[in-house]
Amino acid sequence: MINLLPPEERRALKNEYRVRVAVVAMAFTLAFELVLVFMFVPAFYSLKLSTGNLSARLEQMRGSIPPDVSGIEERMTDLRGQIELLRGEKDIILSPYLLALAKAKPAGVAISNIALETSDKPKLILKGYAATRDDLTQLRANLKKDTAHFIGAQFDARFLLREPIEFSGMEVTLKL
Repeated sequence: MINLLPPEERRALKNEYRVRVAVVAMAFTLAFELVLVFMFVPAFYSLKLSTGNLSARLEQMRGSIPPDVSGIEERMTDLRGQIELLRGEKDIILSPYLLALAKAKPAGVAISNIALETSDKPKLILKGYAATRDDLTQLRANLKKDTAHFIGAQFDARFLLREPIEFSGMEVTLKL
C-alpha cells in the first residue's frame, strides 16, 4: 500500500495521533489517581479518628498518674524486698496450735505473752503466771501428751523454787 498523503500532512497526522495517545494516557493516569484517592480517603479518615481516640485515652491516663512517680517506685522496691523476705519464711498457721495450747492449759495457769520463734524447729515462747508448781508441771505434761501439735515443752527448773510462779521463756516446740 502506497501512502499518497504529502509529507507535511503525514507529520501533522502523526503529531495528532501522538497528542491523542498522550491525552488518553493522561486520562488513564488521572482516573487511576482518583481511584487511589478514593481508596485511601476512608483509611485516612478511620486512622484520624482512632488517633484522636488514642490521644484522648493517653491524656486521660496521664491525668490519672500521680505526679510523685518516684515515691511509687520507692514503695514498689520496698514491697519487692518484703516479698523476698516472706518467700524465705515457712508459712505457719498458728490457730490450731493456739487452740491446743488453750485446751492443755490448767485452770491455775495464766499465759500473758506468746511469741513465735521461727527456726529449724519453730517454737512458741510462753510467759505467764502459775498458781502452783503442780499447775506448771501439769501444763508441761499436757503439752507433751498432745503429740499431734507439739513435740515437747521445756522450762527452766528455777521457776519451781517458789510459789506463785511467774514463768518466762517456756519453749513449746511445734510439730509441723
